[in-house]
Amino acid sequence: MLGASGLIGGALLDRLTSARAIGTYNRTPISGGLRFDARRQKLAQVIDDPGEYSHAALLLGQTGMDACASDIQASDALNLAALKDIIDQLNAWHIRLIFLSTDMVFDGKGAPFTENARAAPIITYGRQKREVERHIERSGADYIILRLGRVFADQANAGTFLGEMFRDLLNGEKIRCARDQVFNPVHLMDVVEVIVEGMRRGLGGLYHLGGPDRVNRLELLEMLAGEMGRHRQLGCEIEPCRLADLPFLETRPTDTTLDTTKLEGEGLGPRRRLADSCRAIVSRHFGDDGLQAARGNQAP
Repeated sequence: MLGASGLIGGALLDRLTSARAIGTYNRTPISGGLRFDARRQKLAQVIDDPGEYSHAALLLGQTGMDACASDIQASDALNLAALKDIIDQLNAWHIRLIFLSTDMVFDGKGAPFTENARAAPIITYGRQKREVERHIERSGADYIILRLGRVFADQANAGTFLGEMFRDLLNGEKIRCARDQVFNPVHLMDVVEVIVEGMRRGLGGLYHLGGPDRVNRLELLEMLAGEMGRHRQLGCEIEPCRLADLPFLETRPTDTTLDTTKLEGEGLGPRRRLADSCRAIVSRHFGDDGLQAARGNQAP
């Protein structure tokens, strides 16, 4: 796993503990991992015996959308040049590729998007992912590309957008939230399970991996706030707005919903629901005592 110190890499390593799996990291060490700086090292410098490996999951890269846009030269060096070099080396070693792409390869017009829809990225991060997709497709490599929706998990501190929403609500901050940003986020463990099962079955080609719930961002925030409100009174103010009103460096697509029919046809459709994760995050933070206290404070 190249880039195993992140959210998906860590969960994937945990899942593959019974198999032979090695992860790389750059700044954040992981137990048993190999340090690999993709911008300054060649993969052959850290992999002694490529014959030991059958698959390689490409998880590394700059994933912050504004970070990619703020320094295009630096993000291109990692997300394009370094990744293409890694792909070429893995292909020369005849190692099967698993590349995680993004719903941001679409411009937001015509959702939900199937795998046959025309990719037309309008932000730097999406352009970089699409260019790597093309490189893989032209390389003759054995591969699976998974285009992911936004990833969420059941932990408030997991580094996902749902966890960020929870902390903003908990801190009582004023939250501007886009009512026109529509997507179908996917649970972290659905991603892990599809990767593992895809490797086991030898799936190949391009698949979309979004969750079963299509929501706008404001609906999701209100869903989470409603669950938190069962435990404590929230002091935050939610201000609905348009996505274009938020101070991002680039105009982002408003609807990136992914059609997962193809993956469902393989029996691998994602199944974990946003409402269940909202409940899990809140209950883990407050516990049953917090719920009882909140009920006790309600007017008769």
